[in-house]
Formats: sequence, structure tokens, C-alpha cells
Amino acid sequence: MKSKRGAIEVQFNWIFVLIAGALILLFFVIIVQRQTDVSEEKESIDIRTNLKTILTSAKQSTNTLFSLQMPKTEITYDCTGYSVKGTNPIKLGESFSPSLLKSVRRTLYLWSLDWSVPYKTANFQYVVTPDVRYVIVSEDQYSAYATKLYSMLPGNITKEFKQLVEIGGLVDKNNYKVKFIFFGNGIELPSFTNNMENEDVTAIKIDVSVECESKLDGCGTITFYEKGDSNLLVEKGEHPFLKKESLLGGIFVDKEEIYECVMKKAMKRLEMVTNVYINRTDELYNYFIEDGLGYCDIHTKYFSALNKLNNIASESNVFEISNIINIYNNAYLENNLKIMNRDLQRASCPLIY
Repeated sequence: MKSKRGAIEVQFNWIFVLIAGALILLFFVIIVQRQTDVSEEKESIDIRTNLKTILTSAKQSTNTLFSLQMPKTEITYDCTGYSVKGTNPIKLGESFSPSLLKSVRRTLYLWSLDWSVPYKTANFQYVVTPDVRYVIVSEDQYSAYATKLYSMLPGNITKEFKQLVEIGGLVDKNNYKVKFIFFGNGIELPSFTNNMENEDVTAIKIDVSVECESKLDGCGTITFYEKGDSNLLVEKGEHPFLKKESLLGGIFVDKEEIYECVMKKAMKRLEMVTNVYINRTDELYNYFIEDGLGYCDIHTKYFSALNKLNNIASESNVFEISNIINIYNNAYLENNLKIMNRDLQRASCPLIY
């Protein structure tokens, strides 16, 4: 009887030791995991802080391409901004980028351009990596547009220009994202994209408007596509572009809703900046009427400029191609703001902008 009791006590002691050991081990695992999470969180915050400083600084340096060594992490992007592993987004206003930034070469390119309509309205920033492949595809009659666009894109990014008849021969180069830019009606995907995830293959079709002088630096529409089943392109939406800076934005983003959101912010800024010039021009107009200084030709310059500016401000409320055409006409076509400003400068009069 005594030996049985002893055996039971030994078994109980072993069970107790196992449970206690497991609890102690679990405790240390939790501590280590917690320390790892804290360390990763701190690293993400540090990366975010440094990235915000660099992005903000680079955005102010227009017409300059910066090459940045990218940290070993992935950066996500949407209309709210750039985020590193779930940290609060870095809000930069008018910025365009793929929805996911990563690079086996650990390289990030930062590029900013002035968006002027015709007065400076905003700095557009583009954040890209060389690991995204951009393929410009053109039919013969659109080759001039395609060639010009190719030269507009920075030389550091991964870009290529192909005629439509060549697209079937394209091969996979192990890029994590591929963006096709089409000119013309022939829109198709090469067979190698069959092996890529749908969200990693996107495309746009560019239509340049004759009402904006048929220029890439004029206006037109961008139709956005994503890869669907059976390697077919699925249309996601169509939006206008105004000047080459917004066209480039449509090239660098990979989601239609991001382009629309960023451009609506830009149009809102255009309205705000235009209202500043409306107030300035109105004060100049009234000043010269009261002072009687007719040499500044107030009736044909400042008064006409007010009409143009008011038209631009009112058209900035809606992001549609008809509104964009009207803005371009007031800014750049016959008897436009740019000409008025130049004429005032020649007459040594205060400028509209």
C-alpha cells in the first residue's frame, strides 16, 4: 500500500515539474516575442521618421531625381500616404507611387516636378523602384507620342519601348510588378504574365485630346486596367490628365482609385491657388481704375484675366475631361493667361502671377 502511494507521489511530482517547466518556458517565449515585437516596432518607427524627412525634403527639390538606399522592409502606399509595417501614414499631398514599394537592389528613386496651370500650383512627387518594369506599347501611328513619353521618364527606372507587334515576344524579367502603357487600340498582355499574380500586372491606355493641342503636355484621358482571369485586361475606370505631370502620375500609380484621389486633392489645391490670384488681380484692377493709369491696359488685361481665373476656379470643382479641357483653354489657348502675363511684363505692369 505504501509503495503504491509512493509511486503516485512520484508521478504527481513529474507532472508538476512538466507543467511548471512548460509555464516557465512559455513565459520566456512570451518575453522574447514581446521584445522582438518591440524591437521591430521601434525599427519601423525609426525607418518611418527618416523616410518622412527624406521624402519631405526631396519633394521641395523639383526637377531633381534622388537615389535613396532603401531599408530592408516593404513600404505600402495609398491615398493617405506611405506606411512602414502599419505605422501612421506619411502624408505628402500630391504624391504618386505603386501601392507596394520593395527592392532587391535596395534602391528607391524620388522625383519631383512643378505642376503649373499655368502658375505654379503644386509639387508632384513620384516614388518608384527599379524593380517595377514599365513597358510602353505603341501602334505605328502613335509612335511619336510613345517615343516622347519614353524620353520623359527618368533613365534610372526600368523602362522599355515596344511596338504592338513585338509585345508577344516579351519575356519575364522577374520584376515584382509590371506596368504596360498603351497608345492605340491594341491592348493585350504577353503570355509571361500568365504566371504573375493579377494585382502585379496593370496597364493604362493614354488618349491625347485634340482640344488640348494634341500634346502629352496638354490634356487627355487615362484608362486604367488590371489583369483578370485568363490573362485578360479588365477596365477599372477612366480619368483625365492635365499637363505631363499628372500623366506621369497615372503611369507610376498601379491603382485607379489612388490616381483619382490624389488628382482630386491637386484640383482642390488648384482652386485654392487660383482664388489667391483672383483676389490679387481684382485688387490690381480696382487700383488702376482709381489711379487712372491707363498704360497698364486694365480693361483688356486685368479684367480679362479675372474672367479666365474665375473660369479655372469654377472648373476645378469637378475632375472630368470636359472641365480639364476648359481649364487648359483658359490657361494656354487663345488670349490666355500666359500671354496676358507676358504682355503685362513687357509693359512693366504688375503681373497676374
